[in-house]
Amino acid sequence: MYLALKSVPLQSIVLTTDWNLHPWTLTHLPEQLAASFGSVGILNPPIVIPAQTHENRFHPVTGYRRISYAKNLPGDAINCLVLEATTAPLMILQIVLEDQLYSGLPLTIAEKARFLKIASSHCSQDEIETRFVDKLQIMRKRAYHEMLTALLDQDESLIIAAHRGDIQDQILGEMLQLQDNREKEFFVKVFQSLKLGGSKQKRLFHLVRDNAYKNRITISDFVRQPVITGILNHPELNNPQKFAHLADVLEQSLKPSFKKAEEDFNLSVKKLSLPKTHSLAHCQAFEKDEVTLSITFATLKECEDYLKNRQSA
Repeated sequence: MYLALKSVPLQSIVLTTDWNLHPWTLTHLPEQLAASFGSVGILNPPIVIPAQTHENRFHPVTGYRRISYAKNLPGDAINCLVLEATTAPLMILQIVLEDQLYSGLPLTIAEKARFLKIASSHCSQDEIETRFVDKLQIMRKRAYHEMLTALLDQDESLIIAAHRGDIQDQILGEMLQLQDNREKEFFVKVFQSLKLGGSKQKRLFHLVRDNAYKNRITISDFVRQPVITGILNHPELNNPQKFAHLADVLEQSLKPSFKKAEEDFNLSVKKLSLPKTHSLAHCQAFEKDEVTLSITFATLKECEDYLKNRQSA
């Protein structure tokens, strides 16, 4: 497909966001991007398409911020790659995705959600899975796609948090089920301030939620307790220490017998005076009495000799 480079009058470009993957960012021009524009100008021409309802009008397909920046500069035209008015929506979607991937930055959760929402207006679920799922690097499950697009129905602050990477997709679905926006805001704030990855986000979310349900109070009321706020606002604890201390307190509150069982187990293991190559582990949450003895060998040959000796004994 050949895209013609043309000088397009700026006043003829209507700044719509029909094809834009991150409309929540368009009011702010990042400093790095502004510096690049200011020093070397617009290196990559935006891509536009003629409007279907008005002659001599164009809509951005890519490069919304480039066009917006140019509108505030002296001059009345900008060089653009111009699509034919009859370009199929599937081709436009492919161009939008390739342009984003060409930038070298992976799509954020929010951008993936936005792409799926735009695509769903122009093609079937089967076409989305065939053409775009692999490049989006998302699961093929329809429920997962629905979870992502549900993000776009939330407050913009939550969308921006997901766009920044403050919420991982491992916990996004459960976050969206919360009815109280204050609870969502609490988790976003904690995830961001403690810089938690996906697994730790999930663990903390479940511990807080389950403790609130156990005490028959809302999550909002539970997290306002001094024991929670005291840890999060402690001036001498670093982020890993805050998370470890908070998780320990929540675990103990949720399962009071667990900490005592853990302490008794560790004391019993210590009394065994195991060799440094040996270790004992209990079942998760002590659901069973089984323990696992692990032995580390320097080489496979050493392991084979050990097993032979055991069999001949």
